[in-house]
Amino acid sequence: TRGGTGGGTAGTCWLGEGWQAVAAAGLAAANDFNARVGTYVPQFASEAMQACDVQLSVSVLDSGSTAMHALEQLTTQVLDENTAPDVVVGPLRSTVSETVALLLGVRDTPQISYGSSSPTLSDTALYPKFFRTFPSDASAAITMCQLLSDQLDLARAGVFYSSDTYGEGYMHALKSDCSARGVVVQGWSYDIGSHDSIRTAMSNLEESAVSVVIFVFLDTADLT
Repeated sequence: TRGGTGGGTAGTCWLGEGWQAVAAAGLAAANDFNARVGTYVPQFASEAMQACDVQLSVSVLDSGSTAMHALEQLTTQVLDENTAPDVVVGPLRSTVSETVALLLGVRDTPQISYGSSSPTLSDTALYPKFFRTFPSDASAAITMCQLLSDQLDLARAGVFYSSDTYGEGYMHALKSDCSARGVVVQGWSYDIGSHDSIRTAMSNLEESAVSVVIFVFLDTADLT
């Protein structure tokens, strides 16, 4: 639930209450499962579940929203046979999941992300143990390209995107799907947390001839 920028270790700035609630919801769900309470998930209190003697033991790791910090936290636990998990839930960001998925794939440990949407992670050869409850951006790209071509009748569009797994995956999906519909996509990337990079990309965008721009970013602080 901490935030970080770039590829180094995370700082100590806590994310907002909404993000903290996501983490708390996971812990609450595990608690309800163990107690067979069906307040939010009725199946937990079903007759079949009451006869089940499985209990979940949950360990909480802070990814710090960076691949390096997440890998440092997870490696220590995965390599210890006493703490090695049967399954890992998370992380949220695609960039972090990409790194974590490589380690867990080698360890043959299932990973289920609740927010990593990059189409890159759909590569089962690279990430054989990666699963998600959140849809891939490939689906969103198809809908976006349908809008641009069928509804707006555009021949060209721009994409302003973050240069990470999330942004680049979304950009690639848009470029591929829109091209098939006759819409040319031009992109401008920026480095997360770098105002100089953002200004340069925005300047290049302003000099282009595109009239519609799609913004692909995770942290609104980059655009304020």
